[in-house]
Order: sequence, then C-alpha cells, then structure tokens
Amino acid sequence: MECLSNFTYTRCGCVHFGMPYGPNMEVCNAGSRECVKKAQMELVTIAIQSRLNSMNPVKNNDSESLGEAFKVSARCQCLPACTSIEYEAETSQADYDWQAIYRVYKLNITEDLEDLLFSRVMVFFKEAQFITSRRSELYGQTDFLANCGGLLGLFMGFSILSVIEIIYFLTLRLWCVLWRRQKRIELKRASIAEGSLYKGKLVD
Repeated sequence: MECLSNFTYTRCGCVHFGMPYGPNMEVCNAGSRECVKKAQMELVTIAIQSRLNSMNPVKNNDSESLGEAFKVSARCQCLPACTSIEYEAETSQADYDWQAIYRVYKLNITEDLEDLLFSRVMVFFKEAQFITSRRSELYGQTDFLANCGGLLGLFMGFSILSVIEIIYFLTLRLWCVLWRRQKRIELKRASIAEGSLYKGKLVD
C-alpha cells in the first residue's frame, strides 16, 4: 500500500484519500481520478512484466510511459504485498470446427469465410468456491519465550519468582551480607579502640 501511494504521488502529484500519505502529500480530487486509476494499472502491469521478464523495447507513447513508470517503481523498491491472489491455471485445447457451428445456427458461409481459420478462447473458473489460506510465522518472539518458560517450568520448576529470587540473592542479598560484615568489622575496631583507651586511663 505504501508503494502504491508513493507511485501514485510520483505519477499524479497527489494520492487517493484512502491511501496512507505524509504531511507534504496532497489528496487527489475528482479530476485526478483517471490518473489514479492509470497509475494503479501501470503498477500492476509492471509487477506482471517483472515476473515474466518481458520488458519489450519502447516504441509508442504508451510503452514510453510504462518504461518511465518501471523506473519509478524500481526507485520505490516495493516490498511484496501483504495479500495476493494466485490462480492455478489449467489449459486444454481442441479443434474448433466453426463451420459446424455456423450450420447449427443456420448461418450462411460465404466464399470469403471458407479460407479463414477461426479460434475461440474461453476462460472458466474451475470451481465456484475457493479456499483461503493465510501465511504467518510459525514461531514468533512471544511463542518462543512462552515455550522456553513452559519447558523450564516443567523440568526445573522455574518461574518468574525464581528469576526474582536469583536477582535478589545475586544483588541485594549479597550487598546486605557485605554491608553487615563491614559493619561488624567497624564495631569490632571501635570496641578494640575503646578497650585500649580504657586500659590507658587505668595505667595513668
């Protein structure tokens, strides 16, 4: 969608009101509707031609416009769309007896038509219904952390409280033990100093 918005803005100088746009982008009015539709068709045509790798040499005005649009799309560095529609195509062919069809519909076959060859192309949907599929990541960050936490809790009795206890014993508990030991040393030194001072007074 962002690529289509940038492409439309480059081609038309404005964007459709339903597209994401920045503060410096203008919204197209009704007079630019044809340009917006043409830009969308050009982008779709570029996507098809890039898949087929069949960019033909430029000769007419339409192909020149399409070649310029291809350059704009290349600079845009479009990412794949979040949604896509794909069809599994199946082809079949048979002899087309057009003269038999003319005879069934009681149409006259003139001399000009006898030397011509006709062909007929018919496109059908294989099934009236379709099944949608959604592609997503198998393991995200949340799933990975949940699985790790579940396994640790199952085999080691590990939980968030255990993490808090480990942090407590490695930081606050250790600091308290060292502070108490330092306090005891200071009290012991103070008591020794007071005892030596008291003995000095008794000697005097």
